[in-house]
Formats: sequence, structure tokens, C-alpha cells
Amino acid sequence: MLASSGTGDEPIQFWDVESGRELRNWVGHADTVNSLAFSPDGRLLATASSDLTIKIWIVATGQELQTLTGHTGGIDGLAFSPDGETLASTTWNGPTLFWRALP
Repeated sequence: MLASSGTGDEPIQFWDVESGRELRNWVGHADTVNSLAFSPDGRLLATASSDLTIKIWIVATGQELQTLTGHTGGIDGLAFSPDGETLASTTWNGPTLFWRALP
């Protein structure tokens, strides 16, 4: 599965890599989604937006687990730690913040 996002209020889209078919899409941010990151086990997806929020989702259901706030500029980078317990986020000119990812 591949996740992607467009600009503005376009949804986060999930694609079947083999067929190229869209599987589903989610809407949840108020501005452009700049970065996406799957947890190492593939259960969670983190999304970062110009709306200054990070959302953590359950991939299987589309349920939003958490909204994280704390950046003062549009978030453009996300990465899970190898154990999936920590999420790092950054802006192009701001600090990197570290978050405890939900189980």
C-alpha cells in the first residue's frame, strides 16, 4: 500500500501498488499535507500539515488517534523511530520535535 496527498484540502489517498487502484481516502487536515510516515509495523500513519498539526491514524480503520500541536510553522518532515515508539517532526526553519507515538 502507498499513501499520498495533494495540495490544499485534497484527501490523503491510499493506493494498491500492484494495480494502481485507489483503495480509500481520508480527510482530516485544514491545509496541505506536507509529509506522511508509516510506523515500522505499518499499523499507524502520521500526517503533517501546513495547518500546524500532526495527526496519527490507524491504517486499517482510518480512525484518527491523536492530533499533535506545538510547531509554529508548517510541518514538512516526519519519521518514526525504528521501534515505532517515537515520532520526530520538523519544519524547514524550526526545531525538530519528538513525540511519543500511541501504541
